[in-house]
Formats: sequence, C-alpha cells, structure tokens
Amino acid sequence: MDKILESLFSPGGLWLMATALVLLLKFLASKWPKLNIDGLIYKAFLYAENTIPDDTKNKALAKADAFAKKFVEEYTKRYGKAPKAKVANLASDLVEKLAISTKVGRNV
Repeated sequence: MDKILESLFSPGGLWLMATALVLLLKFLASKWPKLNIDGLIYKAFLYAENTIPDDTKNKALAKADAFAKKFVEEYTKRYGKAPKAKVANLASDLVEKLAISTKVGRNV
C-alpha cells in the first residue's frame, strides 16, 4: 500500500492525475451545452448588431428579435433541437452583459 501511495504522489503520479483531471473536465465541458453556447450568443449578437440599421424604428426590439431568432437557429443547427427555457434565459442574460460591456468599452 505504501508503494502505491508513494508512486501516486510522486511527480510522475501527480502529472498523470492532473492529465486525467484535465481530460475529464474537457469531456464534461463537451457534454454540457451551457458551457458551449457563448460562441452562439456572440455570433447571434453580432448578427443582430450588423443586420438591423441604427435608424430603425424600435431598434432595440428589432435587434432583440433578430438575436433571438438567430440564436435559436444556430442552437438548433448545432444540437439538433430547440433550446430549453433555461438556455434561452442564460443567453439573454449574457447578451445583456455583452451589450453593456460594449457600450462601456470593456470586457465582461
């Protein structure tokens, strides 16, 4: 038993455990959509910003609508199903933060 513990806590054993932990976290991140939607949100946000002109009447509503449609379209394309309400709420919260950060000129 001492030999096992000694080899586990040796530099090589710690390296092996750290590598296994990183691989496990990467695997879990690939299976958890919440961690992978940031790119979709950013893409939908840019799409809405670039397609809706600034002189549009009710531009905030039009941009929000364009964002929502593009996000659902991209999410459905990536995952093969429409997003659940939790994911949609997370997306709208993150896009609010993104909009605020671009107005202030700093990253979230």
